[in-house]
Order: sequence, then structure tokens, then C-alpha cells
Amino acid sequence: MKKMKKLSALMLVLVLSLSFVACGGSKSITGTWTVDGTDADISKLELKDDGTGSISLGDSISLNITYTTEKDKLTITMSYLGQTESDEYTYTLKKGKLTLTDSSQTQITFVKQ
Repeated sequence: MKKMKKLSALMLVLVLSLSFVACGGSKSITGTWTVDGTDADISKLELKDDGTGSISLGDSISLNITYTTEKDKLTITMSYLGQTESDEYTYTLKKGKLTLTDSSQTQITFVKQ
């Protein structure tokens, strides 16, 4: 009987531990993100696992990008009209929202689709 109680208690601790880990959420920024609000030029951001993606500007323009992350830094590189441009952002990921902050402290927040 004592062994059964110990086993039950151990199983309960294991189940609770796993449920806390599952509730932790993913720290991955990969996925499709839509802008939270209407005051930004970017309407959608797609970040794939392989470091590629796209940025949509309004409904009609989409640019292919590559990106890298290091700690809380996101560097996005895009090419258009024969020019290549890289922008670095500090990012935070909280409650399904991705916030990018550029060097002038301008923020844009996205919601995961």
C-alpha cells in the first residue's frame, strides 16, 4: 500500500512537471506574423526555420528575406532594385506577440497567425 502511494505521488509530480513545461510556450520566432495595428508599413512577416522568409508591405508588395538571430538580436537582410540592405532589431517574444525595436527605438509588434 505504501509503495502504491509513493508511486502515485511520483506520477503526480511527473505529470505536473510536464504540464508546467508544456505551458512555457515556444521561444521560436519562426512562423507567420501579422502587424498588431495599422501604423506600420509592414503588414506581414514570415520567418521560416531555414533562415529565409518574406516581408509584405501592404497587400501588393512582398520581399524575400534572409535572417539570423543571436540572443535577442534579429538581423533581416533583403534585396530589392539591385540593392541589399540589412537591418538589426532587438526582439522580445511574449504571449504570442513579437516586438521588434530598431536602433532609433521605434517598435513594431506582430501577432502570430
